[in-house]
Amino acid sequence: MLSCIKGEKVYLKGTKNKTMQSFKDLSRITYRRKIFRRYYCSHPQDTLGPPGRLKRYLVNKFVKTIEKCENFVETNNPTAFKFYKTFKVGFNDLLEDTKTYYQVSKDIWYNSRELHTFSRKELVIYQQMPSEMIKAAPMLVVAMMPGAFVIFPTILPVAYLYPKLLLTSHFWTEEIKIEVYKQRHIDRIKHLPIILDHMEIACRHIPHTEYKLKMEQIFQKLENSLHPTVEEILEVKPVFETYNFKAEKLSFAYSRHLAKTFGFSLRRSKLVQEGLLVLHTDRAIVREGFNSMTEEDINMSCLSRGLNPYGIKRDEKENYLESWTQISKEVDEHSMSLLLHGPVLLALNHPSNRHLLGGKKFRWRRKKKKEVV
Repeated sequence: MLSCIKGEKVYLKGTKNKTMQSFKDLSRITYRRKIFRRYYCSHPQDTLGPPGRLKRYLVNKFVKTIEKCENFVETNNPTAFKFYKTFKVGFNDLLEDTKTYYQVSKDIWYNSRELHTFSRKELVIYQQMPSEMIKAAPMLVVAMMPGAFVIFPTILPVAYLYPKLLLTSHFWTEEIKIEVYKQRHIDRIKHLPIILDHMEIACRHIPHTEYKLKMEQIFQKLENSLHPTVEEILEVKPVFETYNFKAEKLSFAYSRHLAKTFGFSLRRSKLVQEGLLVLHTDRAIVREGFNSMTEEDINMSCLSRGLNPYGIKRDEKENYLESWTQISKEVDEHSMSLLLHGPVLLALNHPSNRHLLGGKKFRWRRKKKKEVV
């Protein structure tokens, strides 16, 4: 009897060991399946568990401390806080614009992506960023030097003393932007009367009497502080496709003044290429509409097309851009010269530009001499 009981105990013990072994094997197989599912399944787990209480407490404490520091600096030293905020936002904007410029450049150079497929913002960044990157290069070199955490805080205040020279537009305050853009615009529109003189001389050699008379009517309007209508400008479009006004055939001095009006490269071979960027940007504006553009976007678009936007209402700015885009719709690569003369034909006598050129005293008059220096 005892032996039977002992045997039964032995039997039960063996059964228990087998059950434990099978449970271990099952758990091991389940664990391996989880590992396989995590690393080799086509739909891996994409959620994480919530952090523990200690981690949540430390993160919340860190965020609140940063907010307290910002509030303390803003309350006790608003000037320093303003520069800190401007630098923080400016660095983020510079980084985003650099990424966009790299992506657009990659698509144009390597993927042969067509210009009309880009958005207005992408084309504007692609056109403006090279000069901004050149200006930002010294600051980035200093930031990457060994011991930059010691050097950079001492250089940054010096950079803000001369922001126009040492910092890109991403770090400028609104007051600095208006001051710089207005002065830059004055330097550009000073070339408009000289361009008009070149146009008047080239017009003398137009062989077709009909187009010559139409150009003469345009000169009379500009001479009397008026502007030709969009229809009148489009009527003389064939003139800008001929030898006298064709962009590739203009004299060096003539093309140089056109390039300076837009802030282009002074190389005549790049005049049409950079004009194409303006043309496709115009078409992107038409696609996206004016409602998608901020006030700063409208101002920058007007400035790059020859109009001083400061001191006038948004409706007037949109009307100018609408007139400009009506002309650019009819322009192609062969008539690019017409678009390049847009600031002369549409903005020379605008009141906001005349105010910068000398107020009521400014008025374009034909020169009696036959050559323009």
